[in-house]
Amino acid sequence: MNKIEAYKNLKKILNDRKEKTSSIIDLWTSLLFLGGRYQSGLEFLEKRRKKIPIIDYYCWKGIYNYFLKNFHVSVKAFEKIESLSRKNFYIKYFIAESYFQLLEISKAEAKYRAILAEPTLRGQGLYGIACCMAKKQLYTEALGFLNWALKIVDNESKVKILNQKGLCLLELGKNKDSMKCFEEALRICPQDYSVMTNLALVLSKSGQYDRAVVLYEKILNKFPYDLTAINNMALCKAALEDYTQALEYCDRGLKIDAMNKELLINKGYCLYKLKNYKKALECLCEAEKNAPDDKVLLNNKALCYMALEKYDEALKIWQVVKLIDQT
Repeated sequence: MNKIEAYKNLKKILNDRKEKTSSIIDLWTSLLFLGGRYQSGLEFLEKRRKKIPIIDYYCWKGIYNYFLKNFHVSVKAFEKIESLSRKNFYIKYFIAESYFQLLEISKAEAKYRAILAEPTLRGQGLYGIACCMAKKQLYTEALGFLNWALKIVDNESKVKILNQKGLCLLELGKNKDSMKCFEEALRICPQDYSVMTNLALVLSKSGQYDRAVVLYEKILNKFPYDLTAINNMALCKAALEDYTQALEYCDRGLKIDAMNKELLINKGYCLYKLKNYKKALECLCEAEKNAPDDKVLLNNKALCYMALEKYDEALKIWQVVKLIDQT
């Protein structure tokens, strides 16, 4: 649930209330919310509690706390409104979203199913049910709800549905179909970085490293400190045998997080491929402090020892890897 979606649904609840709040209070609560000043909004709300109708108070309390990630508080606030207006489906939607964030998936799914009776919320309900199914690793079932949702929503809503569909297909090993979903979503919204990240991931899994690199460059231009993107870019560069550039990306990431085990492992591998075996071992030993049973790391260490003609050390490591495989 994004901010604009939340605000539109919140207004549908408030527009139906019998008791109206003052236009000034209504304006300020809206402005503080849309401006992302959620804590200030809560403080404003508490100071004027006696002047605000009960439905307005709990609606805003719920929505501010939701975006502050205080989901236990938000769900209680929305349930308070539900007790006053049990037939309002928009309230049920907010409760479903809060329960989903709390990973109370069964409760969330029940509320998402309840809102299917409201035509204007049906697409959001179907998407919510699909997300619950995906959390339970029922990817095939999730696809059924996503396909249904795609038939009834507008283009703007299709982006997140196609993104979720792509993730489900990826989990089912259907990389080509997954790729098509992410590509279609990007055609609708070319600057959706969540979709872009997922497309880059499936491209790299499919061996299309050049295309993945182009996307990771766009992502890193927007989010230069995204460690996952930096690490994945290094992996793509290494897969393209551009070990020098891969190493540069590893060092870039390690300036942000010096103990990042994935980056240290990748740096060690790049140094090995560049025949700098001693430095490669230093990186891998550093990473091993946080990942003692990582088989890729151990295998790379053994390869370094082999290159340095320390065959006994390499053999000991491979015996450890064998024991890990047996457990």
